[in-house]
Amino acid sequence: LADAGLSSEEVVLVVGKLIAQQGIDAFPALRVLGQQANTQARTWSLWLQGSSRLGAASDWQAALDWLEEGLRIAPAEVRGSLYQREGGIYQKRFDPRDFHIALAFYNEALANGGWINSIDEANTYQYRGDIYHALRDEYGAELALADYTYALKIQPGNYSLLLKIGQIYQNDLKDLDRAEAYYRQAIAANDQSPNAYLY
Repeated sequence: LADAGLSSEEVVLVVGKLIAQQGIDAFPALRVLGQQANTQARTWSLWLQGSSRLGAASDWQAALDWLEEGLRIAPAEVRGSLYQREGGIYQKRFDPRDFHIALAFYNEALANGGWINSIDEANTYQYRGDIYHALRDEYGAELALADYTYALKIQPGNYSLLLKIGQIYQNDLKDLDRAEAYYRQAIAANDQSPNAYLY
């Protein structure tokens, strides 16, 4: 495509249309895009879409290999999002799930930073908090609480985070007053969801 005289922006648009089409192998074009439009955030959004496409076929190992290939050529400004996606596969998709490997990828994502989407950093803290909470016998609930609280600073009023913080205060730390305060904030953030009312 670049040999046809298209600018890198035009190449990104064409590859974006290719990856959206079922039955078309867009991966060679994505590889070229990763080399030629390396610094464009849209390139790496498309790269993540490639991993999603592989995941939709339940080919999680291929999705991981695709992300690792991207990490070898991706600029630092986007690597956190790629590491986060790998952590998510280990946390939510592999059977059996491997929370320790997922945790290592989330730690790598946060150490590197560099986010394709503005929400990726907050999500990484939330996902790592989910791991810490699932492994609270090993790590304690405080690490989960710290990550959820930090994510909430990035995304004030996030209903899911408010609920999770309330649950930790209620169930793990036995601080019912603080739990109630977070549940009330969750209700204020989303009064249509019944979940906060249940606590």
